[in-house]
Amino acid sequence: MKMDRECTVEKINIVMSTDENYVIPTLVTLSSILTSSKKGTCFHVYILCDRNFNYACRDMLKKLEKKDGRIEFTFKEIHDSRLDKAVATAHISVASYYRLYISQMIEEERCLFIDGDMIIRDDLSEVYNTDMENDYVAAVKDLGVQSHMSEYKEYADILHIPSMDDYVNVGFMLLNLNKIREDHVEHRMIEAIGSGCKYMDQDIINKCCYGKIKILPIKYDFFTEYYGSIAEKPPDGYSEEELSHIEERACVLHFTGYFKPWICTRLKVNTLWWNEAGRVLDESVYRNIWEAALEAERKSDWSYIRGMAEKAEQVVVFGFSEIGKKVADHLLRSNVKSIAAFADNDKAKQGMTYRGIPVISAARLEDEYPNAFYIISSQNGFIPIKKQLNQMEINDCRIIRYIHKDNTYYARLDEKYMEYEKKMQG
Repeated sequence: MKMDRECTVEKINIVMSTDENYVIPTLVTLSSILTSSKKGTCFHVYILCDRNFNYACRDMLKKLEKKDGRIEFTFKEIHDSRLDKAVATAHISVASYYRLYISQMIEEERCLFIDGDMIIRDDLSEVYNTDMENDYVAAVKDLGVQSHMSEYKEYADILHIPSMDDYVNVGFMLLNLNKIREDHVEHRMIEAIGSGCKYMDQDIINKCCYGKIKILPIKYDFFTEYYGSIAEKPPDGYSEEELSHIEERACVLHFTGYFKPWICTRLKVNTLWWNEAGRVLDESVYRNIWEAALEAERKSDWSYIRGMAEKAEQVVVFGFSEIGKKVADHLLRSNVKSIAAFADNDKAKQGMTYRGIPVISAARLEDEYPNAFYIISSQNGFIPIKKQLNQMEINDCRIIRYIHKDNTYYARLDEKYMEYEKKMQG
C-alpha cells in the first residue's frame, strides 16, 4: 500500500505487540496517534504477534489503512520456544516479551515502541527525532519506582545494576536499532527471558541496556495512576518544570495497573480512553466493551464478593498477605463465618494463623476443603493460582478474584461514584 500524498515528512516507524485480548486497546492507541498527529506525519506500524493471531483481529487493525492513508501495517509473527519460559502476570501477557525481538524483526534504523494501554495526545515527530548518539534506548524514568524508591534500593542488586535512579518504564521507548544490532544487545536480552525477572521484559531491558539509556521527559510516559494526585507528593527524579501541570501537558498517558479503561468506567481519566474508543470502534463493538466493563466492575464490588462468600459452605482466601488479611477482615465484619483457611504456596507462611484462621499449603485443599469457594487475593498471581486450582479440578464458578482498590484508585474516582464506593469499603 502506498501512503497518502499528504505525507510530507519522513515516516515514523512504530512497533506494537498484541494478541487477541489486546487488539481493541491497541486499535484505540493507534487511533489516538492519528488523531493527535500533524497532517503531514505518516506511520509505518509493525505489529508483533503470535503466528496464531487470528485474521479477524488483523483485519480490525488494517481497517485503519482505509480510514486514514497516513498509516500502513506490517505484521511480524514471533515464534520462539524460549518464550515458553516467560513468566506472565495477571494483567501482562507473554506478548509483552515480543519487544525484545524488535531489532531482529524489522530492518529500520530506529522506531518507537508503544504499549497498547496508552493514549497519545500530541504529535510524535519531536521525540522520534531525538538524538540517540550511542544510546540503545530512550525512555522515561518509571514513575512507580521513582515514587517508591526506598522500596527499590535493594532491587538494583538483584538486577546487578549500580542504581535504580535511571530505571525506565519500557511502555514507550525510542529504539536505536542500528546500535542494538551492532552491539548484539538483542541476543543478551532474548537469552535472559527465562531468568525469572520480577518485572519481566522491563527488567531485562533495563539490565542489558544500563548505561546506554537516554532519559526522556515524563510527559512521554505519564502513569494515569498518579493522575490528579502527583502534585500532593511529587516524586524525586523529575524536574519541577517537568511535573508542572503534567496531567494537562502529558503527550503519552499510560493506563498502568489493573483498572484499565476497558474494564473500568468509573475513573475520570479513563473517560479520555472511552472518547477515543468512540471515534474508532464500531458502535456494536463499543457497546460490547462497555457492557463487559460494567460486568467487571460489578464483580470487583465488595457486595458481589460478600454475596458469593455468604452462599459458600467454606471459604478459602488464597494468598496470605496484608491484602489477604484485609479480605478476611471484610468477611468477618460482614458476618461471614465460613472462612476455613488461607492457602499460600510460600512454605514460610504455612502453619501461621490469623484471627484463628490457619494458613495451609495448596496440596491440602482437595482433601480438607473439597467444596470450598476460593477468593484469590494475590494481585499479580491470579493467573498461575487460578491455573493451579483448575488443575485440582476446581472450576471457575468456585473461584473469584479480589481486586484491591488503593488510594490511587479513589484519587481518580469520578465523584458520582464516591458515595457508592465508600459503602463498598465496608
